Amino acid sequence: MADKVGAKKILILGYLLFSYVYLMFGLAKNSEVIWMLFPAYGVFLAMTEGVGKAYISRLVPHEIAASAFGIYQVGVGTATFFASFLAGLLWTRFSPAAPFLFGSIIALAAAILFYFSGRWIRVHPEAKPLL
Repeated sequence: MADKVGAKKILILGYLLFSYVYLMFGLAKNSEVIWMLFPAYGVFLAMTEGVGKAYISRLVPHEIAASAFGIYQVGVGTATFFASFLAGLLWTRFSPAAPFLFGSIIALAAAILFYFSGRWIRVHPEAKPLL
C-alpha cells in the first residue's frame, strides 16, 4: 500500500487512526466498543510499524542506515518509557480515560506535524530503500 500511495501518507493515516482509536478507548462506556477497537488498533500497527522503518531508510545514506535505525529505536524506547510513566500518572491522578484522551491528542498533533514536515525533512539524494 505504501508503494502505491506513499509512505508518508500511510504513516499520517496510521497516526490519525491511532488518534481515533485512542479517543474511542477514552470515551468507551461498554466493553463491546472496546473489543471492536482492538482490530482497528491492529490495523494502525500494520500501517505504521514497517512503513516507518522504510521511510527512515529513504532519509539517510545506505552507509549509515544501521546507525539511523539504532537512533530511531533508542528514541522509540525512550519515548515509550516516558509515555508509559505519564500514562500511569494520568490514570492514577485523573481517570482511566485520561491517558487515552491525552494519547489521542498527541497522535493527532504528530500527524499534523508530520504532514507539514516536508519543509524540514528531505530525502537524502544517495539514500536507497533497503527493501
